Amino acid sequence: MLTNQQNNTDQKLRIAAFHLTEIAKSYQAAIGDDFSVAHYEAFLAQLFGAYDSFLQEVNQFFGFELSPTQVTLNNLSSKSTLVQKPIFDELTSLVKDPNSWFGQAKRFRNHTTHVNRVGITYHVGGPNSGKSMFRDPSTTQTLEQDILSLLKTWLSEMEQLISRLRSIM
Repeated sequence: MLTNQQNNTDQKLRIAAFHLTEIAKSYQAAIGDDFSVAHYEAFLAQLFGAYDSFLQEVNQFFGFELSPTQVTLNNLSSKSTLVQKPIFDELTSLVKDPNSWFGQAKRFRNHTTHVNRVGITYHVGGPNSGKSMFRDPSTTQTLEQDILSLLKTWLSEMEQLISRLRSIM
């Protein structure tokens, strides 16, 4: 039986998927318009909302009794035992690696939330004609994966991470 917190996490993943569907509908029409940008930003907010909600699940599952505002990976990890360590090792490794899918997605989420919208390169002609790619906010380099594929990858990775960690809790 799912807990309320698990339902919340799953709902955030479903809402991120909804935004991805909306992005796909308008993908060729207006990739950098306000509608599309709103969906990119909402997608990223929901994606990391699911991660934050999952940390609340971990807090409840292990009975750490941290208040919701105290639930962070560091605080949870500091309360963990040897048996719980693999979960926190995996999360810590993923979060601290700026080159992981998580690190990349978080960089984009932080940039859109706190700085400005992420740059987009739209290709006309050539092998990537009709595709749009984000530009990494930390390097301004155009990413190799088109926006739609990249966001699908990030959502899939987050879903797999949460599913895998739930299975060992």
